[in-house]
Amino acid sequence: MGTTPRGLGIRLSTIYGIDYRYTTAQGWFSQQLLKRNSLYGVDPVEAYGLVYVPSVAKGMLIQFGRYISPPDIEAQLAPANYLFTHSLMFTVNCYTQTGINASIKLNDQWTVQFGVHAGNDIAPWNAAAQPTGMAMLRWVSKSNNDSLWGGIDSINTGRFKAGHDNLQQDNLTWTHRFNKQGTSFTSTEAYYIYQSGALVGGTVNKRSPTVLLCGNSRRRPNHRQRPCRWAGELYGD
Repeated sequence: MGTTPRGLGIRLSTIYGIDYRYTTAQGWFSQQLLKRNSLYGVDPVEAYGLVYVPSVAKGMLIQFGRYISPPDIEAQLAPANYLFTHSLMFTVNCYTQTGINASIKLNDQWTVQFGVHAGNDIAPWNAAAQPTGMAMLRWVSKSNNDSLWGGIDSINTGRFKAGHDNLQQDNLTWTHRFNKQGTSFTSTEAYYIYQSGALVGGTVNKRSPTVLLCGNSRRRPNHRQRPCRWAGELYGD
């Protein structure tokens, strides 16, 4: 973000196939899975608009619609994510949210993001939806070699509602760059996810009502300049 002119854009990303079962949000064509248990289905995983307002601080970006959970480094689609594979954490945490958020760059070191959405993986018009807040903070070192990105991704009553897991999620990600080209770096992400009043024996979609996850990803090119990636993960519930 900077002082470029005001802008407006949209993005629509739709998938078809078996993998829709992992991305479905209740209320977004979810009858394919939740009512018919179809093997193949369609899911508009991203359907949002962007408005850039350069006059606010060092620039403000407003996002509205259905978008991938902002803190998640694993869930983002290209070009926001250039990793070829995803960790197992990708199947546990929130995938998409439907709402509105604003990212405001205060200076070269600090950026804040806040917003409201209908809850994790839920459409606003669904019976399980409820107003959910989010607030994130990003810090980047002056050398641009380290950054911290963390805060509250979802917070509301935190109780299971209308057959849907009402997950509360906090995130923190540390990224370190090993070279100025940015071809070699490491990112470590930690989640704390919980809800109250979950079904006895585990919830419908996410199993345990409380889970702590930590994952690390490293990326560097090999001798042929092809990217390589290593990932390690730690779970606790």
